[in-house]
Amino acid sequence: MTVRVFSVDEAGDTIGRLNAECGFAYRTSTIPASEVVTHARLRLRPRPRAEIDADVLALRAQRRAREPHGLPTPLHFQKPTQRFRRPADRSVGLKGLRVGGAEVSPAHANDRQR
Repeated sequence: MTVRVFSVDEAGDTIGRLNAECGFAYRTSTIPASEVVTHARLRLRPRPRAEIDADVLALRAQRRAREPHGLPTPLHFQKPTQRFRRPADRSVGLKGLRVGGAEVSPAHANDRQR
């Protein structure tokens, strides 16, 4: 769990925020984009090594099952300042679309409904 996050603003001042002040949500927070996060304090619970290893193996298996492997992939082109993410309220519905020899992956096209 994140306990506290430290950042530096444009004036060079260090700002510390408690977890509740960070507004963490899926792929976002309320920390201003003009600030640079420098470090954080985390509270982790100890777990047996075997339990951690089992979780890692399960996560790797999930990734292998949903993402195609061994196929050539295109590059993602975007503006350097633009974040690459699908708007939460839209889906383009292109899974499995084929044009010539190219296909949008039917397994992983960032087209999931939430």
